[in-house]
Formats: sequence, structure tokens, C-alpha cells
Amino acid sequence: MDKDIDYVVAVAECRSISKAADILFISQPSLSRYISKLEQDLGLKLFSRTGSGVSLTEAGQVYVSYAKEIKGLQATMARKLHQMKLEERSRQISVCMTLNTGTLLTGQISEAFARKYPDVRLEFINAMSKDIQRLLEEKKCDFAIGPDVCDRNAFSYDLLTKEHFILAVPIRYDLEALSEEKDGFKFPWIDIACLPEVDYIFQDDSCNVRKDIDRILKRCGVRIRPVMEVTNSILTIQAVERQLGCAFLSESFLPYIINRESLRCYCIGEPGDASTSGAIYDRDKQLTAQERYCISCIGEGLVKSMDDIRKEFLKGRV
Repeated sequence: MDKDIDYVVAVAECRSISKAADILFISQPSLSRYISKLEQDLGLKLFSRTGSGVSLTEAGQVYVSYAKEIKGLQATMARKLHQMKLEERSRQISVCMTLNTGTLLTGQISEAFARKYPDVRLEFINAMSKDIQRLLEEKKCDFAIGPDVCDRNAFSYDLLTKEHFILAVPIRYDLEALSEEKDGFKFPWIDIACLPEVDYIFQDDSCNVRKDIDRILKRCGVRIRPVMEVTNSILTIQAVERQLGCAFLSESFLPYIINRESLRCYCIGEPGDASTSGAIYDRDKQLTAQERYCISCIGEGLVKSMDDIRKEFLKGRV
């Protein structure tokens, strides 16, 4: 039916089968046969053929009048359905989030968001940094929260927080004498070029944090051979808490440290060395008001949580 309408309307507007065929990207003989077959099925002539082209018969005028009305209704239906789809999507926001401070704030974020948008459900999906771009491309989430790891030509990145890199040290190692207060850092700072030989636990080189740490170590001319490599930062924290060795982390992992009296934290590198958390989304995407508010809730939660956790670690420190 759609093809019948498109073909008849095109011939009527062009007043020529050959010109209509060019617009429709089909051959002139094929279009002529199609119109003839349609007229045969209807039992009515739609066009009068003349030497200069074609013109509508009375039946053709009736057909085209209703055909245009049908096309208009189809366009209206498509717009209505598209709007309904957008409204349906706006009732749920899917957020892809890497394992960091924000992961522990999902309940708090959902509560704050629900106070303003009670009819919109938030869904949080945990993911590795390396998988964020794929999940966004596959439309598995509306936006992601994580480090700046996606192609900037295809994705926007709205920075929310910056966290420094730290050295988490078991209390069996006393490195306080090597530390100093330094502008731009929340924790005491240690020059990694002057560290004594101690045991280290590293994340494997697929981890985003490990890549940043390797970059800092290389710049400082420091070579460290770890006694153990594990698959993620959570496992490195567990190893430090068990006094197995020191570990380099991003501050965003501090909330995952349970036994906080078992270690000390020191900033490393330069003030500009930092891991980031930001909102990542398709560059062509227009964020809804609900999505923007959700991002602001996450950003405020990250900043407050990091400030609180730093104070807790520094409390009572001499």
C-alpha cells in the first residue's frame, strides 16, 4: 500500500512517468508496469496518457487526494510514536558506572533524584573502563560515569571530579619521615624517587589506574618490580590491609578500604596527575532535564563523599 501511494503521488506531481522514475530510483518501464497493474487491480484508470506526459483522471484525483491524507496521517503517527518512545525512555535512565566512589553512592543518588523525579527510575550498570565506549555505542546505557577513555570525536566528556594518585602503605612500614605537606595535595606527599625498597602489589596492566601509575613512574625514572600483580584495585586494597605490601591507587578507591587503621596514605606525582570521573555520552545526544539532574546529583555526591573520606583518613593524624 505504501509503495502504491508513493508511486502514484510521484507520477501525479511530476506529470511524467520517466521523471517520477528518476526520483523513485527505478526504471521507467518498471514504473509504467506497476501503475498499469495497479489500475488493473482497481478497475479504474488513474492517469490519462498524452504525448506531453500524463494527467490525473477523476478517479486519479480522488486517489491522490486520499493518498496525501494517508501520508500525512502516517507522518503524524510516526511523530506521535517517536514522542511516546522518548517519553517512555525518560521514565528510566540507565547509567553505566565504573567501580569507584560513585558505585557506593547509588542508593543515596537514587533517593536525591527521586525527590525531584519520583516517576523516573534510575538503573546503574557496573562496567570496566575499557567497556564504556562499546556499551555506549550499543545503546546499553544513556550515559556513563567514569574516566576519560572514549573517543572525543564521538563522545562528550563532562568532568565531575579529579582524584590524585596515592601510595597506600601498611603500618608495618614507617614512611612518615619521608613525607611532607605540599600545596595542591590533600594527603602528605612522598617523592617516589626516594622510596626505600619495600614490597609492592600492582594491578595488572589492563587496569586504567595501572596505566597512569606506569606513566608517573616512567616520568620520575623509577622502576619497581612488584611482588604480586592482581586484576583490580579492590584486590590491591585487600592485600595492603593484610600487610602484604604497598599499592598505588586512585583516591576514588579510598571508600573501599575497610580496615583504615591498618595503613597510611600518601599522595604521589605532581598536582596535575589525577584520575578523573566524568559524564560520558554520545556527542550528538541532547541530554534530557532528568539526565542532567542525575549527572549533577552524581557529581555533588562524588565531591562530598571524597571530602568526607579524606577527613576521615586524616583525622587524628599527627
